[in-house]
Amino acid sequence: MKRLYWLTQPPVPLPGLERPGLEVTPFATSRKLLAAVKRQPPDLLLAPYVHGYSNDYAGITTSNLDVLLYGLQRYAPHCRVVILAPPGELAHARKLAKIFPLHRALGLPVDPAALEEALTGHQ
Repeated sequence: MKRLYWLTQPPVPLPGLERPGLEVTPFATSRKLLAAVKRQPPDLLLAPYVHGYSNDYAGITTSNLDVLLYGLQRYAPHCRVVILAPPGELAHARKLAKIFPLHRALGLPVDPAALEEALTGHQ
């Protein structure tokens, strides 16, 4: 059975996420999700993307997912990452792939067929 960790903040409606052979665990914060990754690495990560228009003073972070994705590289390097971005931020989300390995970047609202392919498809 594959393990999917789902970051639920900010909230994104995703009907039909439950399916046979996929254990879905929602997390309200990336901090709790990263703690779970350290204990039990997931096969898939599904997370909403928020571009960091005002960054920290060093300019290191570019989005709400940077720290989480750095942690995944260390504790779950084979995890496939699917991010969900609003239409206006999809271009920024795709730039994130230059820094972190992403399986897919999907626009909101999510097309059910694209989500299905992202969750079941191969890299």
